[in-house]
Amino acid sequence: MKQGRHQLRWQFNCLTHNPSTPIRFQLDNGDYDRNFRIDSFEVIFSCMDRTTNAQNISGQTHQVVLATSEQGATPISTESVNNRAYSMRVADRRQLAWAQMDDQMNNTILDPHNIVASDLWLNAWCFSPAHGLDDLQQDIGVLITLTEVKQSGAEGLLSTIRDSNIE
Repeated sequence: MKQGRHQLRWQFNCLTHNPSTPIRFQLDNGDYDRNFRIDSFEVIFSCMDRTTNAQNISGQTHQVVLATSEQGATPISTESVNNRAYSMRVADRRQLAWAQMDDQMNNTILDPHNIVASDLWLNAWCFSPAHGLDDLQQDIGVLITLTEVKQSGAEGLLSTIRDSNIE
């Protein structure tokens, strides 16, 4: 931490990552007065294809989600009113940032009204029209920058309650 700024870094290994098990960053300090604001969420393919040594991602869309709970970061296999199976759930208040990547695009979105008073959960998976949920085809690197913010305990508690709401 330097002057209240933090960086979280992660690399998803396509050979070992299981999309049903999100990665947990322990940020909850039990103090609702000192919380975090996410300033940036950056995602890249972090290595070449392991078999061809080229950017070969087979036309599959890689998805990355940052959430305030394990359930918020876990892909859902059922359809709902707002979402298709295995999609990113933008209406889900537990999700704060999203990325989609393939061989022609890299899009990221960060909810600008985020205050994190609990742990963060990060996950990545592939979506294939033929198979649905798939393992990653490439390693993915993630860099998250946060700033510590001071609030009243009530504001921090309200942020936690708001971000626990599904829709």
